[in-house]
Amino acid sequence: MNPKRRDRIQLILFIFLIFSIIFFLVNSICNNDSTQTMASIALLISVVSLFVTLLSYNNILDSKLPQVLVDLDASSRNELVMLVVKNVGEKPAFNISVEFNKEIPTGENGKYFCEKIGGGSKKTFGIKSINTTQEYKYIIGLGTKFFKWAQRESDPISANIVYYLCDSKRKRYRMETKVIIDAKIYGRTASYESEKEMYYFKMQSLPEQLKDDRAALLRILHKLEKKD
Repeated sequence: MNPKRRDRIQLILFIFLIFSIIFFLVNSICNNDSTQTMASIALLISVVSLFVTLLSYNNILDSKLPQVLVDLDASSRNELVMLVVKNVGEKPAFNISVEFNKEIPTGENGKYFCEKIGGGSKKTFGIKSINTTQEYKYIIGLGTKFFKWAQRESDPISANIVYYLCDSKRKRYRMETKVIIDAKIYGRTASYESEKEMYYFKMQSLPEQLKDDRAALLRILHKLEKKD
């Protein structure tokens, strides 16, 4: 059962029991029935304790559920940026659908990421199933082009992920997660190491005798950056 639906049902039952017990408690006080009063108080304490225990048990159950997330992987030595879809939960997830808030370009003749991987839409794509600890990586495009596009965007990428607890699309098995991906941060951190940055770093360690060659190499790299 969907955890949100389960929690809603449990909360309704708890409120109903509490109001019923309070009704009997007030009635026993009005009738000066000390036995019924003590019994009502004991029952009230028991119900509250049971609800607290149930909340703890729900947390254990939730930790065993699938949890599908999406993220960027910019650690490729070939300057590729990839979208990672992974299941960090303890159960398989089925009929996964990922919908973005914007069209993500690939830098390939105006193609968009979701179209490129066969999503049938510019913003949405799906996966039939994903097992526990499994992940899929999809190439978006070159990091230089992707992060330049990300810097121009005013708001980050957000992904709405819908998946199911079993191979059925009934509402009671439906799970939903929303993830925010700030691509601008990736372009400024060690998560993304382009080949040009690596060459810049290595050239700093060249011997002083090769300073003319180093200057020439730097000029070449600057020209390459302008072409990008």
